Amino acid sequence: IQFDNHSKRSDYEKSIMQGKLPVARTTKLSPEEIMRRKFIFGLKTGINRKNFKEEYGIDPTENPFKDVLCEFVDAGGIEVNDSEIKLTEVGSLFADCIQTAFYSDEVKRKFINS
Repeated sequence: IQFDNHSKRSDYEKSIMQGKLPVARTTKLSPEEIMRRKFIFGLKTGINRKNFKEEYGIDPTENPFKDVLCEFVDAGGIEVNDSEIKLTEVGSLFADCIQTAFYSDEVKRKFINS
């Protein structure tokens, strides 16, 4: 489950002042979204390819990540070797932008429409 906080500061503060968590909505994530989150947040510390494949049944260099991954490898933002996928030193400077590219189209639409 994903929790989204209030986006308006006044609503956020009101919840806090009432002793409540500032949660505006919750979303049940699909198995694919959970896998994508594991990939996205793992980029900063490195993704162990073997462990990822054992957990999700695919190598993280395959779809749904393959095309975007290749773009960032070619651009020098991500490095891939036999055991790991991780941001390069340059990629770490743009980590948030790189990570965003791996979200599903559904999540990207949600960000655009909010």
